[in-house]
Amino acid sequence: MQNPREIIQNPEEELTLMMLNAGIGDTLESLYVANTISDHFRNTKDIIPMITEHRGLALASRCLVSVGFFRDRLNHLTNFRGNPSPGFYSRVGVSEYIRADKPELAEHFYEWTDFMYETFKKKCGEFENDEKNLVQPATAYSTSVFHKAYQDQRAWKAPGKLENEHILTNLN
Repeated sequence: MQNPREIIQNPEEELTLMMLNAGIGDTLESLYVANTISDHFRNTKDIIPMITEHRGLALASRCLVSVGFFRDRLNHLTNFRGNPSPGFYSRVGVSEYIRADKPELAEHFYEWTDFMYETFKKKCGEFENDEKNLVQPATAYSTSVFHKAYQDQRAWKAPGKLENEHILTNLN
């Protein structure tokens, strides 16, 4: 059997297949979530939802993607900078989907974010193994949204990003 990384030529196809196979919601909901993720990574510079700037579906979608992919980063910002917690963003996302008359997304919000989080963690492990073994992933795979999110996560861990973090850590 052919390697799935070679079969899928488009990273959005990979993402769509993952969401369709998640077993959460119906087909239209899965496609909506896949498109939301793709749009987020294609068009968004800052991952943090801004309640003062975003409204309705834009806010709900940012909450969905941020909690799903960047939960660890949100927890870090909560602990070291006093930002709202991932739970706060989840509640905001659920309430915004309800207000936007998308009750099925509100009902499955936590399932989708948990699925994204676990899938992302698994993919990160694959990317780390590829790097350790000097394996060059297939082109579509290496440019997938999961790889972009992984690269973003690594960039945030780079030295100098949070200059005073060592001081805050030593105070605890």
